[in-house]
Amino acid sequence: MEKEHRNYKSFHSLNVALVIMPHSLRIVESVVGQPGSVQVSKVWTLGSNILKKPRLYLDKGKFIWVDGGYGHSTFTVGRFSHVHADKSKDLKHFNYSLSHVRVHVEHVIAYLKNRFMCLKGYRGNIYHVKDQATTAKPTYLEDEIQEIIDSMRECRDSNRETRRTRRAAQRQYKHDLAEATAGMSQTTISRMRIDGVHELREQMFQALFRSTARVEEDTSPRSRRYEKTVADYKAMLRNTTTRRHANLESQPLQSQPSQSLPPSAGL
Repeated sequence: MEKEHRNYKSFHSLNVALVIMPHSLRIVESVVGQPGSVQVSKVWTLGSNILKKPRLYLDKGKFIWVDGGYGHSTFTVGRFSHVHADKSKDLKHFNYSLSHVRVHVEHVIAYLKNRFMCLKGYRGNIYHVKDQATTAKPTYLEDEIQEIIDSMRECRDSNRETRRTRRAAQRQYKHDLAEATAGMSQTTISRMRIDGVHELREQMFQALFRSTARVEEDTSPRSRRYEKTVADYKAMLRNTTTRRHANLESQPLQSQPSQSLPPSAGL
């Protein structure tokens, strides 16, 4: 059990995932709780309410920039894999632009650690009773705590109408999704979701290149769907066609029933 709570640096830790506003550094969602060394995709998938109820947080057409480890969805946009981006100027430029957003996230984490020094790591012996008591002891003044509570109360009151609107939007989103996927198989629904994932990233790719007046050099919309250059995409198609023809040629031989030898042939 104790090993499960240690990260790859052998420290006791809890994983935290944050969703922030890049321009204001405001935290709008946080996921806390998965202990030890855990993939970020698992932390995000198991704990994020955004994945379960996206319209409570995001208006239609809005999305979240994510790192590669978080996976993709119809309302998140992530980078292309580094393996493929290293082979393409277009994909590398997209990833480089996306990395600027990550810098803002790092700033938020730095601000948090400077404000709450305990986030830099537990200083003491976790198995020592005295150190546990010291860590658990409150370190804030009563006036500071009351100020935080008052600000949270004011924020809650001012956002009451906003929350009501977002709950209605989430109900409508759930209803529209149920209607759109009615009668579909799970395979069809998954394929539709994957198409939406690629379409959203392609829209962001096109918007980035338009805003920077950059011309596509070695990719196309179709090749970017597979995270490949045009040349690699054409090579993939040729290989696929070759394998398909090879399979078709071998099928007649495999489909012929085996003929048993006549009794005299065994003599």
